[in-house]
Amino acid sequence: MKKYWCILVFFTISLIHFQTLFSQSLFNPDGLTLIEITFENSNWDQQLDAFYAADLNERLLATIEINGESFDSVGIRYRGGATYNADQGKNPFNIKLDYIKNHDYAGTETLILNNGAKDPSFVREVLSHDIANQYMPSPRANYAKVFVNGSYHGLYVNVENVDKNFMSLSFNSNRENTFFDCSPDGTIDPPIVGCAEGIGSSLEYLGASVECYKDYYDKKSDPIGGWNELVNLSNAMEASAGDIENSINIDRAIWMLAMQNLIVNLESYIGAAPENYYLFRDENDRFNTLPNDFNETFGGDALLDQGQQELTLTELQNLDPLLRSNDNTHILMKLILQDSRYKRQYLAHFRTMLEEIINSGWYATRAQELVNMISIEVTNDPNKIYSESQFIANLNNTTTIDYNGTMIDIPGVAELMNQRLTYLLAHPEFTKTPPGINNIGHFPLDVIPNSNNTITAEVTDADFIYLGYRNNLTEVFQRVEMFDDGNHSDGVAGDGVYGGDIFVGLEGIQYYIYAENSNTDVGTFSPKRAEEEYYNLTTYGDVVINELMASNSTIVADQDGEYEDWVELYNNTSTSMNLNGYYLTDDANDLMKYQFPNVTIDGDGYIIVWLDSDPSQQGLHADFKLSANGEELLLVNANLQVVDKVVFGAQTTDVSYARFPNGIGEFMAKVPTFNSSNGLGSANVNLAKELGVKIYPNPTQDYLTIEIKEDEDLEVDIFNALGQKIRSFQLSEKIQLDIADFRNGFYWLSTKGRVLGRVVVQK
Repeated sequence: MKKYWCILVFFTISLIHFQTLFSQSLFNPDGLTLIEITFENSNWDQQLDAFYAADLNERLLATIEINGESFDSVGIRYRGGATYNADQGKNPFNIKLDYIKNHDYAGTETLILNNGAKDPSFVREVLSHDIANQYMPSPRANYAKVFVNGSYHGLYVNVENVDKNFMSLSFNSNRENTFFDCSPDGTIDPPIVGCAEGIGSSLEYLGASVECYKDYYDKKSDPIGGWNELVNLSNAMEASAGDIENSINIDRAIWMLAMQNLIVNLESYIGAAPENYYLFRDENDRFNTLPNDFNETFGGDALLDQGQQELTLTELQNLDPLLRSNDNTHILMKLILQDSRYKRQYLAHFRTMLEEIINSGWYATRAQELVNMISIEVTNDPNKIYSESQFIANLNNTTTIDYNGTMIDIPGVAELMNQRLTYLLAHPEFTKTPPGINNIGHFPLDVIPNSNNTITAEVTDADFIYLGYRNNLTEVFQRVEMFDDGNHSDGVAGDGVYGGDIFVGLEGIQYYIYAENSNTDVGTFSPKRAEEEYYNLTTYGDVVINELMASNSTIVADQDGEYEDWVELYNNTSTSMNLNGYYLTDDANDLMKYQFPNVTIDGDGYIIVWLDSDPSQQGLHADFKLSANGEELLLVNANLQVVDKVVFGAQTTDVSYARFPNGIGEFMAKVPTFNSSNGLGSANVNLAKELGVKIYPNPTQDYLTIEIKEDEDLEVDIFNALGQKIRSFQLSEKIQLDIADFRNGFYWLSTKGRVLGRVVVQK
């Protein structure tokens, strides 16, 4: 059979905000998690206080129910620094489900329950995590209603635990990679001879000895060389090395630092003593930053510099977005803000969050939703730290609280941010008009894997444009300059259309565009949330790897009742194909690991291969397994040509990695659909070409025009990235749709289960 490879035309460019799919019940953003703790003894509080005072990390055994699911022999201790107080009724908990037995709840082994100390509004922590998760890897958070020994103990903030598993999933890397908690515990010894005196976890270079750093960082992983890697990172920071991006993921750091400034979080890297973030080394030997501890955001901490007066409300409202631009004690901020390109990118990310979170009113709406959700539970909380009147007032107004014997003022969230918005919108950096990036496309329209292609875009008011691209989510984005010279499939030289040449492999390409104007000193990204979000060019062929599961615990068993790894192949054609002589492998250097027998895959049909290292079993069983930490899987034809390939990161148990739409789309974490469609049938995928479909503008903001050349009525459905149908309409020749209520992301158009195209919504 003649092979063909193609890709959906221009409108198939899709926007991905990759986020591993977790169970939503533990961190339900729109509801409360119910946690019931049963201790054997009634004096459990005194015992936990004694454990905390002894600082031996001892735990008290208990039984716990989470949303009705029971776990025995769990270990519980109090946690927290300034948020713990033996004299208060509600202290933070650390609950280890796997303390004695191999327990977990939807993959979570440790629960972190915070008590809302220093936040009378009780929204700061959850709201800040909700913001962070839109732009960078970050723990999730919601509220938990906690009972102890049958009585309501209080309302807590339930925050996702940051451990090796979390880091592995977030950065698609081995869980044993170097991992630091950058939060000094306050017990700083005098500097060692040969070591400079540090300030918090600043990443300053303190000396060549690893001992110089051990008071300021807590290594959470086991690699022997981890401390040396930190020393090397700090040395590169100090030297402002030109290849600093080989040492740290600058884009993730920029997102984190810009967010901390925007929401006035001085209990962070930008504060008096840099703290409350993590560092994790990925498979590309780069450290990645991840924020932590949000209970004092929105001005909850007002100390900018050690030994100085706390900032006034007005000073907090007018916090300079370019804070620390010449501060050697905050070397990461200095490095970013003194490099002209990094500075423009920092301000571009800052502008995106300012527009999407603050100026849009999203934060205020979400904060009010949180207040409405928890108000009854706060009222009934027998151990609440702050009064109901303080809770009601602090969303909008400054509230005075007793914090460990000192009366301090906590700004109202809206009170702070309303004026801060006014200040930032008038700031010279945000009155500039950034370059425009529109009408993104590619040439040729039919992308052949392992071929040269060009990404094009109309760009205005820019003097430098680059294309960031990578093959898959485990790789670092590479950069190539885009030109308007008539030599890069960009049309006529000087027409405002720019082109950038790239090589597209079997996996397709993930990419974004950055443009800047050096004269006005302003830059912008497309999509706005790059590199966290990106566009996709997806390739597919006759028979494809359609879905895989690398950690199967309860989803489906093979014929012997064993829950093993599996992969699903799908035939995109309507004709059956014999796979005799085809191979599957997880090693590009060994293409013949598993050879298919004389087996046929039906047209529009599926075949399952169990990847369990047990080829003697009945059926299709390969002699290798997949790694749940992430690897690659290749489909090879009889001529030893790789015809499909997927590279995946760390996988979540009982969550599959699948193409969406079925057979032709990009891979994403999904609820498993074993041996069946992943959603939106892909049979006869050339339908869009047959109908002459045009969808524009794309990307779009508020409206969408769809045209077809055929004079017929079609019932068209719009699906979101999760496969949920959100709108239907009749299409006859041409229609314009108002989509102002759509959120950022990508959407699918479908008629009678057949794909018409994809649309990017980018506000």
